[in-house]
Amino acid sequence: MRMTAAVLYDVNKPYSIETVELDPPRRGEVLIKVAAAGVCRSDLHFQKGEATIALPAVLGHEGSGTVAAVGEGVSMVKPGDRVILSFVPNCGHCHFCESGHPHLCDEHARTTGKLFDGTSRLHTQSGQDCTHMGKVACFAEYAVVPEVGCILAPPSLDFPQMALIGCSVTLIDPNKQDGLPAGLIEASANSPNHDKDGQNILFGDGHVDWSSTAFAGRGQDNIYTRKKSATDQTGACDPQHPFASPVDAGDNVLLPTQ
Repeated sequence: MRMTAAVLYDVNKPYSIETVELDPPRRGEVLIKVAAAGVCRSDLHFQKGEATIALPAVLGHEGSGTVAAVGEGVSMVKPGDRVILSFVPNCGHCHFCESGHPHLCDEHARTTGKLFDGTSRLHTQSGQDCTHMGKVACFAEYAVVPEVGCILAPPSLDFPQMALIGCSVTLIDPNKQDGLPAGLIEASANSPNHDKDGQNILFGDGHVDWSSTAFAGRGQDNIYTRKKSATDQTGACDPQHPFASPVDAGDNVLLPTQ
């Protein structure tokens, strides 16, 4: 099918808004009609050349939409489902997946910029393959993504909210389809900066930090935070909050990923 996408051909240059070709989903893949896409600092890193990605590329990893069609063997979602797109899909059978760390999936890393079979569904009109950022590539009208990169969303969330969650929260096990940000819980509980007393410090107050604050506290004794601004909404800076305490010199630190 033909659709419009924002294609990055070179760093420090504007996107080219153009018509591209999108192949239909293959086995284990899903066609998404993109409803919302956020611009994250990670996208800007690639656009500015502060991080590398094979070009041309369709960026965008913070997205949501509706399932338009499914490929062979897909059972977790169906056409019409409203989904959050995850940029950390997993194969389910590599060492990291089988040891409880699906966000470190070897196959996802090995096939970076492509889908799990190592090929692209995105092509320019001249026939050149385009990179799928994070196996999402949602700076476009449609996206073909892995089935395991689709997280079912409740009707109470609108698409912009869902897209934001797709970046800041969904380091999860999509096979559970329960919407719980297990990756953030794991990141806090298993961080090398998480000490035996369950104490962490969260630096910053962006949406990643809010999510970390909200979910790192599950089963933890203390969350420490440096700022008092937007994070105050989560109670992280409230000295009466059960998961909050002042920061002291020598305290351990949990740094969010962004």
